[in-house]
Amino acid sequence: MRQRVQFQVICRQALPQCNMAEYDQLAAEAEAVGSEIFWLGGVNQAEVQRLEKLISLNLPTSFKRFLLEYGGGDVVGAEVSGIEDGDASIESGGTVLGDTNQCRKLFGLPSDLVVIYFHDNEVCWCLDTARLRDGECPVVSGSMPFPVEIDRSTNVTIGGSIPLLCSSTQT
Repeated sequence: MRQRVQFQVICRQALPQCNMAEYDQLAAEAEAVGSEIFWLGGVNQAEVQRLEKLISLNLPTSFKRFLLEYGGGDVVGAEVSGIEDGDASIESGGTVLGDTNQCRKLFGLPSDLVVIYFHDNEVCWCLDTARLRDGECPVVSGSMPFPVEIDRSTNVTIGGSIPLLCSSTQT
């Protein structure tokens, strides 16, 4: 029996509206109140393109910019999946490739979703590339286990940006 898990849209705000200096400022503010921030380190354009080929999907412009600048990392205890050691082919936990492939293989994650946050095999936040428009797409969230049917009719909107989304928004 398939278990239905409802994915909700949790972020519609396009990241290009927030420049990298603003991310730096948000990170500095989080660190100033005692929150730990750890970035994997920015990657080059070739690795972002390589990741897109490895997952067979186009990433939204804003997430590509995030990878180029920060690479991924841990923000206030929530790890945003990224590219580790500047190598898109690393398939460990905490990488976009590793988290996406793990969810696809073990839980039947639909092939048009890209994992950007995966926690304890229970919570999965993804870029919904099936709804990629003008270079951007919503972030959707669902609870495990998969396989799932995604209810894309849900339109719950919560503002935020990907690097701090995990710390500021809970569903």
